[in-house]
This record gives sequence, structure tokens and C-alpha cells, in this order.
Amino acid sequence: MEPGRRDQRPGERQRAGDLGRGRARPERAAPVSFEGLDAIAFEGGSRLGFTAEAERAKEQNVLIVRYSYRQPFGTFTGSLDGIELAEGIGVMEHQDAIW
Repeated sequence: MEPGRRDQRPGERQRAGDLGRGRARPERAAPVSFEGLDAIAFEGGSRLGFTAEAERAKEQNVLIVRYSYRQPFGTFTGSLDGIELAEGIGVMEHQDAIW
């Protein structure tokens, strides 16, 4: 066995820390559904909650162009496929546009 490498035992889940170290291979996430801008629910039952800390938003209505968007920045909590998120910082977004 290579130094610092630990083989996965049958039935053992991969740890997030194993990614990028040659131990685990990233996989495509299952289909998702958005719970507004508050959370992302995954088909397998995983869920990432989102707490906004700041927000960028704008609305514009000029003759034939109308749009609005919200981009809250904040933190994510929860798990993805059984791997608990240690820390997550990011953005959610909602857009509505007509032109």
C-alpha cells in the first residue's frame, strides 16, 4: 500500500477528504430540485440547505426588455450522497427575463 493511502473497505463510504488524492473518483450528482433559493434537494434524499448573508438584485423594465434577478451569497450546509459538507460558501440565483 502507498504511504498515506487507505483502501476502502466493503460498504464504506468515500470521504470528501479523499477527493483529489487519487482515492475517490467524482461522480455525477443525481437530478435535483430547488426549494426556492433556500435549498437543493437531490433525488437520492440528500439535501443542501442555503443561508443567505448578502444579496445582489436588480429589476429593469425598458420597453421591449424586462428582467429581474436575485443572487444571494451565503453558506451551504447538509450532505451529498452521504458525505457531510464540512464548509460550503457560494451563491444561488433566480432570473426572469423577457425580450
